[in-house]
Amino acid sequence: MELNFGRLATIIKKEFVENRKTLLLRALLLIGSMVILSQIMGILHSNVYNKEWEILNLVESRDPALQPMLVIFIIGAFFVSAFSASFLFENMTSKTKRLSTLMLPASNAEKFIARFTIFVLGFFVLYFVSCAIAEFSRYIVLQSIYPDSPNVHLITPSAIIADLDIDFTSKDWLWAFTIFIGAFLFNQSLFGLGSAVWPKNSFIKTFGAIWAISITYQLLTSILIQLFDFSDAHPNSNLLLWLLTGFLYIGTIFNWVLAYYRFKESEIIQRM
Repeated sequence: MELNFGRLATIIKKEFVENRKTLLLRALLLIGSMVILSQIMGILHSNVYNKEWEILNLVESRDPALQPMLVIFIIGAFFVSAFSASFLFENMTSKTKRLSTLMLPASNAEKFIARFTIFVLGFFVLYFVSCAIAEFSRYIVLQSIYPDSPNVHLITPSAIIADLDIDFTSKDWLWAFTIFIGAFLFNQSLFGLGSAVWPKNSFIKTFGAIWAISITYQLLTSILIQLFDFSDAHPNSNLLLWLLTGFLYIGTIFNWVLAYYRFKESEIIQRM
């Protein structure tokens, strides 16, 4: 069965309608969590908002909570993307759900893309929306409490760029940004693959598998360092960056392709 965009749109709509309560609950939970965290940041910096902080005011639109909020945003992006990707194949966790998925008159690619659109792309957009809502709520609350404070600012992308002093023409920054995006996508793809392998309790099982692999890698690395002398080694930094970047992006594609074929295989197994 070929990929049909009209049918794909119908499947996406069907997924939204059938899972609207669950999706809405998760969306509200995410937005609520981000709002609470943003308000906590406001409380922790209340002593700064209550007085003038001349050092911060040297930077335009600089809020004392900017850096903590940025850290929360980055950590939250990794966590939320992994958590949402782990729900990718939750429609295969029970016999009833499996039968419903198998009986759906659509190709495997359409079923996969529909779930990918909602639980990967959709939650990615939702995360940005929840962060914006959380920041606006923090700003409004602080403005109402400290209307005359010069340190209450709305944290915007331009404020973040100014605070980090980002030079978009810098080679080091481009490498750091490329590797960061690659690590983010690779992390998400691992949990998507884990969902295809373990539909039930996918997040916990995938996290455990990644943790076990990481510990094994660290042990093997420490053993190799003790067995061999690397003191005279002078690795090429550019080569290492290219290898790391290639591993992250190629690994991301490989994981999603493997997840798709694992999904197809699971359908065949359930039919037998």
